[in-house]
Amino acid sequence: MKTVLVVEDEPENRSTIAALLEIEGFVVFQAENGQEAVKQAAEGLPDLILMDMRMPVMDGYAATQAIKAESATNAIPIIALTGEALDSQRTQAIEVGCDDFHPKPVDFDRLLRQIRSLLGL
Repeated sequence: MKTVLVVEDEPENRSTIAALLEIEGFVVFQAENGQEAVKQAAEGLPDLILMDMRMPVMDGYAATQAIKAESATNAIPIIALTGEALDSQRTQAIEVGCDDFHPKPVDFDRLLRQIRSLLGL
């Protein structure tokens, strides 16, 4: 089974995404901020990370940079999730190391296609 780390500061969004992924057969771990994400990525080595870009404590941009800077975690694909679907946000997410970008509100069918593509499923 493939594992996904869902990083989202809004509990309702985080639990909804996690529940939908679990229905699709993924094992899901959750983090509520970037600092937790960096720690969980290093400890759990998920197959993929869904990263909210705007969070307290450490935002998704800094967390992505930290994850991509470590040899143990730099190959983990990261999909940026953000409510601001501006081209500048997409560009910034890719520049810090995200592998793909998904605007909120989440279109779960599209997100699932992106996840499967990055995981080669």
